[in-house]
Amino acid sequence: MKYPKLISQIQTILDEKKVEDVVVLDVKDRTPFSDYYLIGTAINSRSLEAVAQSLEDFLFREEGISIKKEGTPESGWIVVDAGGVVIHVLTEEKRKLFQLETIR
Repeated sequence: MKYPKLISQIQTILDEKKVEDVVVLDVKDRTPFSDYYLIGTAINSRSLEAVAQSLEDFLFREEGISIKKEGTPESGWIVVDAGGVVIHVLTEEKRKLFQLETIR
């Protein structure tokens, strides 16, 4: 699957789950581990697990993409690694703290 289509589908899921301020970063020249980061802010820590589950359902169960999921709702940060695309969903507090957008 080509990344632009996959990213668009992921953005739709994030939008449906009310993830705010989603940004897409092209990181292929900055990291050998992935090509794109999607970063978004969850409404609260409870919504983090729902977002991660929806991403897992879509990526693995529907698209057959092998994923790795890290983090917990209690940590305020969930990462879903789909190979070339890594999705970071954080609470507002954690997003301000880690400032992932500064990797540009």
